[in-house]
Amino acid sequence: MKILIADDEYLERDVLEMFLKQYDASFDCVKAQNGRDAISLAKQHHPDICILDIQMPLIDGLECAREIKAVLPSTTILFITAWSSFDYAQRALRLGASDYLVKPVDYAVLSERLDKLLADRVPSAARTSANGTASPLAREFFASLKYGRLPVGSIVSTLSSFGIHAEAGIALVVSDISVEQLCEVFSQDEKLRSCPLCYFATPYRTTALLFSAREKELVDFLALSDCPGRIGIGVEFSSLLEIPKAVHTASLCHTQAVHSQNRICSLLSQVIAQTFDRAAARNILSDLVKNTLNGCAGSARQSLHELIDSIKNTVGDGDGGAKELYEIALVCRHDIQQNIPLFHRPKPDAGSMMELENYLMDFIDDAAQSVLQDRQDKYARQFGSLKRYLASHYMDNPSQEQIAQSMGITGSYFSRLFKDYNGQTFSEYMTNLKMERAKELFRSGHSVQETSIATGFSDSNYMARVFRQCFGCSPSEYREQYVLASRCEPMGR
Repeated sequence: MKILIADDEYLERDVLEMFLKQYDASFDCVKAQNGRDAISLAKQHHPDICILDIQMPLIDGLECAREIKAVLPSTTILFITAWSSFDYAQRALRLGASDYLVKPVDYAVLSERLDKLLADRVPSAARTSANGTASPLAREFFASLKYGRLPVGSIVSTLSSFGIHAEAGIALVVSDISVEQLCEVFSQDEKLRSCPLCYFATPYRTTALLFSAREKELVDFLALSDCPGRIGIGVEFSSLLEIPKAVHTASLCHTQAVHSQNRICSLLSQVIAQTFDRAAARNILSDLVKNTLNGCAGSARQSLHELIDSIKNTVGDGDGGAKELYEIALVCRHDIQQNIPLFHRPKPDAGSMMELENYLMDFIDDAAQSVLQDRQDKYARQFGSLKRYLASHYMDNPSQEQIAQSMGITGSYFSRLFKDYNGQTFSEYMTNLKMERAKELFRSGHSVQETSIATGFSDSNYMARVFRQCFGCSPSEYREQYVLASRCEPMGR
């Protein structure tokens, strides 16, 4: 599956690519920083899906989509933009866009949209890997399956769409080996090569369900093969409702294989603990934070898997387990955020273990990615985050000194950096934000007093003077011009 991502902010492009790779590691992503590059790359790579920001330099997303559709009519268009205007939505849908999402993107919603797009575009027979029978699982489906949240009917329906009708098998968790390599190893065995396999892959490890009740033979075969990586093999499952236990024990075994430096582990008696050891958990959490702040997302994720496995194995994955993981999530968020300037994610909800695991995995990936970006350009990410913050908090009038302090730099240095990254002084930038919002409010019929309050001015007369300086007319004159122009538009537009 080829996906084109076009956004003029590199951080937005990278975060979106990271999400897509988490959703399905087999996605092939190409990225463009403006509409002109997007059109060129689309003609070169023929993407199946184009994810376009509407507000881009040179050529905007709407015109970009029109030109791409002209040469690639079967390409699916998905718009993501910070502008929630109904007019934009209408124009996007007229261009044949499949969907329209507003920033900041809700990635759970985006995941649902991708599920639907893939179901419409990709027949199950096409979702195959090296042995012809390997099928990727969507993230939300896999998470619900792993935590036992799916009724049997839903599991049967999804597996049937991949041509999988068996109910017994083995769970494996593998790292340092791709799905294609694993399938290639299985293809060397006459019986294994015909066994259906489905999987959920991340850049750091893969969980696979092999529908074959031959655990001992599988262990013996893998031990004699030249299969690379670390492999944890869980207990067999004889029904679909036993899959959560099989995945959990496979994860425990994978952790044991990593720590013991063995290629394969399936000896569960050596890895199952009897009580939740909080002292050990604190040490693992310390490693998780340290690896995240070093930009090592894979190692940090492995630590999180160990914590989750330990909780599930001793406390369970009900309310008690969720409470333990929630406390870990709060500490993890606090310790990491205070060490990465202008990196903030909302507090997790005290929900289920499944929801908390998804939150922490995304949090680790975002934080580690931010660390790596800061190494390349110490302030580019921070000023990108600042722009998004100011876009929604300009009415609070945050001071330059407060922001500089949060970034750990002096006010004068912040002033110089802000102009370098934005081409304007901080004061000019804030004024432009407020005045553009004022125009929107005046077009909607708001009064000068209402607009003044909404844009953070304490004096409506002063706001009106600033408006005139920026646009050469008073608020009332601007509103009259807008109303007149609207009446003169041709019917049907």
